[in-house]
Amino acid sequence: MDLCYHNWWFVALWALLVVVVTISFIRNGKMSFSVWILHSAIIFIVAGALTTFIFGEKGTIHLRQGLPARFFLDNTSSDCYSLPFAMILNRFEIKYYDGTTRPGDYVSRLTIVDRNGEKQEAVSMNNVLSYRGYRFLQGSYDDDKQGVVLLVNHDPWGMWLVYFGYLLFSGGIMLNLFLRGGKIKQWLTNLQSNRQSIPFLLGAFVIAGVIVPSYVLLRMSYSEKYLQPVLQSFWLKPHVWCIATSYTLFVLVTLNSFVACVCRMRKSWLELENLRMISKLMLYPAIAFLGIGICLGSVWANESWGAYWSWDPKEVWALITFIVYALAIHDEKIKWLQNPLSFHLCLFFALISVIMTYFGVNGFLGGMHSYAS
Repeated sequence: MDLCYHNWWFVALWALLVVVVTISFIRNGKMSFSVWILHSAIIFIVAGALTTFIFGEKGTIHLRQGLPARFFLDNTSSDCYSLPFAMILNRFEIKYYDGTTRPGDYVSRLTIVDRNGEKQEAVSMNNVLSYRGYRFLQGSYDDDKQGVVLLVNHDPWGMWLVYFGYLLFSGGIMLNLFLRGGKIKQWLTNLQSNRQSIPFLLGAFVIAGVIVPSYVLLRMSYSEKYLQPVLQSFWLKPHVWCIATSYTLFVLVTLNSFVACVCRMRKSWLELENLRMISKLMLYPAIAFLGIGICLGSVWANESWGAYWSWDPKEVWALITFIVYALAIHDEKIKWLQNPLSFHLCLFFALISVIMTYFGVNGFLGGMHSYAS
């Protein structure tokens, strides 16, 4: 964190991204409304993240049963901050799955005391306690079960700026894809002269959007009764569905690019260009689902861990994957990608980032997403 993610030069890189996006707005006066919405979301997300970085407070508060506490420790500096109210732990409960010793939830029963009187509250997994601008989440508990450690987050402005950016981003993607004159309609119009590609595309979208996500969610439903408490969330299924759909489409894009490279060896440039259009028709929804999946996962993380972005290895590599594939959809503005062969080679090797995100992180880097361990 100190050497990279929270360092000044890394923050400067994100500021540079905002400058580049802003300049592109100014230079491209004919930018459509949907494209403007999509790219302006980047400014709000980065601005929100910077606000959180500068003004946000994150820490932990240790509560012992029956004893009032009103100070929490900062996660990074170990500084002590005072809350404008006191908290008392009444009791801590572990709820187990029926007939097992597997924890299903952790619940802290609390009393909040301030100048307005007392209030009874509870904190459990995926159940955030929000009070006077502070958010409290279940962290850990003492061995004797007479005390708990709650995560504390005080970020009244940054979080909502980022959430607004997510809303703009998701809306911009949908508008950009499906509005009259949107990308999907443009490429379908171009493919009318090559009707044999339509069945392939329909099959690809059925596989990526229905079959694979349904299989993944079906496997999850068998173990749903024994999921770790953090996974007992509304956000699980839509997040997994979006990510599974995007990764499947990326694999299909890679296969299509492999076919294109074979066609290049046969000197079939016309077929190369047709396969390029097919790749882009799958690429736009793939990036859309990955982006929305990252946003959903970020909201979920904020409800579970108190931070919408923690630079966890899975988060980082999902972002890397998004950036790598985002380059390909800007081929009209990147000169070397305007060559069909270069475009397909880029997409062929881009799958490395997907493999690293899905397998490499779980196998080598670990982090908060290593639930299996």
